[in-house]
Amino acid sequence: MVRALRRWVLLADTTRARVVEIVGASGEARTVANLVFRNDFKSCAGPAKTGPGSAAGDEGDPSFRFAVRVLDEISSHAAEDAFDLLVLAAPPPMLLHLHNAMPANMLTRLGPEIAGNLAHVSDSGLVHELGDQVFRLH
Repeated sequence: MVRALRRWVLLADTTRARVVEIVGASGEARTVANLVFRNDFKSCAGPAKTGPGSAAGDEGDPSFRFAVRVLDEISSHAAEDAFDLLVLAAPPPMLLHLHNAMPANMLTRLGPEIAGNLAHVSDSGLVHELGDQVFRLH
C-alpha cells in the first residue's frame, strides 16, 4: 500500500512562524504543537556583517536569525523523517531569508512556495487559502 504524502507547511513572517501538517487525502490541517515560534531577536546596534559566510549581511538581521532558528528545529524533524514535503509560505523578504538559511538536508524536501503572508490564517482556513498550490500534489 502506498503511504500518503506527509506535507508540512511553514507559515512565516518576520515576527512569527508555525508548521501546519496537512493530514492525509482529506487535507485536514493541524498545527504541529511544538513547532510554533515567535521572533524574540532584537535589531543589532552595529552594522550587519558582510563578507564570506555571511549570506550577504543577513546574519545581523533579526529576521534572518529567526529563519535560522525555525529551520534548525524543522531540520531536526527532517532528520527523523517526520515529513516528506515542506511547503514555504512567507512574504518575499522572509522567503529569501528562508532560502539563505535552508539546511542542506532539507533541500530535497522542498515543495511549492507561496509568496504571501499566511501566518495569520487559521488552520481551518488554510486548505482554502493554499488551494491547488499544495493540494494538487496528492
